[in-house]
Order: sequence, then structure tokens, then C-alpha cells
Amino acid sequence: RDILSKIHYFQRYSSVENTETNNTLQLFSRIYDHSVSAASRFLTDITGEAIDIGIEIVQQGRSGNAIPDGAIIQRSFKILIEAKVDSPINLDQLLRHAGTFGDEAGMKILLLLTKNINESEEKEIINKIHDKHPDVVFRNITYETICKATEGLFKPHESGMVALVEDYIEYCNDAELFDQSRFLLRVVPCGQSAK
Repeated sequence: RDILSKIHYFQRYSSVENTETNNTLQLFSRIYDHSVSAASRFLTDITGEAIDIGIEIVQQGRSGNAIPDGAIIQRSFKILIEAKVDSPINLDQLLRHAGTFGDEAGMKILLLLTKNINESEEKEIINKIHDKHPDVVFRNITYETICKATEGLFKPHESGMVALVEDYIEYCNDAELFDQSRFLLRVVPCGQSAK
């Protein structure tokens, strides 16, 4: 099928600097719109932290030394995302982002979204953020991590969401946001074989 004739969920032909971020946030938003529980599983998978979305309703649950007749609880979290595709990682920028959480209640997560992870650079960033902002969880994730987290998220009968996820993965491949060369085998064809 001709790539130009196919309609995509995610834009591909723009030179806008933040296309990758916009498309990734669009994926997150569409997953959340489709299913809050799927969004919770997805965010938990990519952050490595338990992300509970939505309310919890409890009847006669103990709270300290009291047992109220009922409770409606909203879990609190905030996730900030800094995406880097071709530009270098800026530690000062990440520290400023971590500082914007302030005194907010709940889980505070700062995600750095990149094509690949430099483990020594990641450790340095984790240490610096932990020193200045010990209550902020830092994770460096890749576009490939996001694509892998979508595997099995939706059942085959959820065809609209399956098509959306497949298009995001195709977009990431087209935009060269992760390297699949380790999955490829080079075969050199020849006209004749040795006897």
C-alpha cells in the first residue's frame, strides 16, 4: 500500500520541532480516553511506579483509629515529560523541571524521553536530581519502551485502539525514533552457489 495514500493517526510530514512529543502525548491521551484502567497499566509499565488513575470507593475502611462509613479517594500524581530527539540532554533544564513540582502532594515523576539511554549519564542525572529534589522520581525512557508498553494493552476486538497503537509504532519507525537494526539479519543474495 502506498504510504502517501494511507491515513495516519499521527502526523509525519511536518518539520515542527515538537512533533515527536505531540504524537506521544496524543497516544497517552487516546489510551486514557479509551480506558482509564489501560492508561493506569500503561503509565505503571513505562514509569516503573504504581500509577493509580481514577477514584477508589471504600465502605467502612479503617483510617487511623476511626472507621468512617465510606470514603472516596483520588490518588494524586504528576508526571512531567522532557523529550530529546537529536538535541543533547540538559541537566540544568531537568533540575529546573524537577524544581517545578514544589510542595505538591502525591507522586512526582520526571520522565526523560529519548531515542536511547546512556547509562552513565542517566546515573549522574538520577544522583543530581535526588540530591536536590529527593521526592522526585526520575526515569529515562525511550520511544521503544513506550511501544513495548503498548503490547497486549488492548484486545483484538478493540480494533480502533489496536490500529492507533500500530500507527504509533509505525510512526516511531518512520521517524527513526528507535533502532531496530539488532532485529535485522543482512542477507547478500548471489546468482550462483558453491557446489
